[in-house]
Amino acid sequence: MRIAVCDDDKNTLNVIAGVLEDYIQMKDIQISYDVFLNFDELIDRISDYDLFFLDCKMPDGIDGLEFARIIRRDYGEEKGIVFITAYSDFVYEAFEVRTHRYLLKPIQSEKVFEALDNFVATNYAGRKLLVKIDGRNDIISLKDVYYMEVSRKDVYIYLNKGYVVCHRTISSLEKELNPLGFFRIHRSYLVNVDKVKSFDKRIVQLDNGEKIFMSPQKYNDFCEHYLKWINKRND
Repeated sequence: MRIAVCDDDKNTLNVIAGVLEDYIQMKDIQISYDVFLNFDELIDRISDYDLFFLDCKMPDGIDGLEFARIIRRDYGEEKGIVFITAYSDFVYEAFEVRTHRYLLKPIQSEKVFEALDNFVATNYAGRKLLVKIDGRNDIISLKDVYYMEVSRKDVYIYLNKGYVVCHRTISSLEKELNPLGFFRIHRSYLVNVDKVKSFDKRIVQLDNGEKIFMSPQKYNDFCEHYLKWINKRND
């Protein structure tokens, strides 16, 4: 996930950057971010980012609301927007551009964490996975993935219809996909929580009828992950 933070206040930029570093370390998720002091520096790079933290009110040139309108005009709902401002009276205007969150200054780290968690969860359905298959790069929609199974040096990705074989480690896939609702229930299996119909300490049954083994040592952690993910999806 790529994040852009734009605010004319350097202290705010430093605070948000620090919170993002904490989030990356705590969640072990692949995130990169850049900070900008004005929108002129950012306007030609909108396509580079997935989520924007924007100051509503800037002293010169384009303000946050105008910039958000540009994002919605050119990219629709593809990008996420979080407004950061010292003024609570902008909240109604923020609805116009379907903002993801509205954060008041001074910035509170837990609010930023909540915004990031929710963005990851609510954007899950549109997420894609880039994998190399037989020497070519293929893009797979995560909502079509039931589970992944490691076999020797390959990973089998089981989909709504059939499967594909990619040349990545299951550990790298686990690291990338754990924040997106996947959980490694066994050393050989990484499962899509949204496809789980039922489970116990030995077996996970998917909604297509397939059953895969659960490592008993993973059971408690899976229960915790399952409940957290379902709660995020229902926010």
